[in-house]
Amino acid sequence: MDSKTAISKYKKLLSNNDTYTMSGQMDIVSNEELYHYDVVVDYKKGDYYKATLKNKDSEHEQIILKNKNGVYVITH
Repeated sequence: MDSKTAISKYKKLLSNNDTYTMSGQMDIVSNEELYHYDVVVDYKKGDYYKATLKNKDSEHEQIILKNKNGVYVITH
């Protein structure tokens, strides 16, 4: 799906739900290196987010949290 379609579906999802979970895959190219990630995003009404990114090759995981106190990045 292209980015325009994804954004449209995302906006519709937000307007109809108080919470949701989305998952997908992301590839990043950096200096000719390709990195593959599994991504899971949880949302709760009130702008609460939890995004989990897990590198498929190294199993390294990073979590990004946003709540009423701020944004936090947790790396194991």
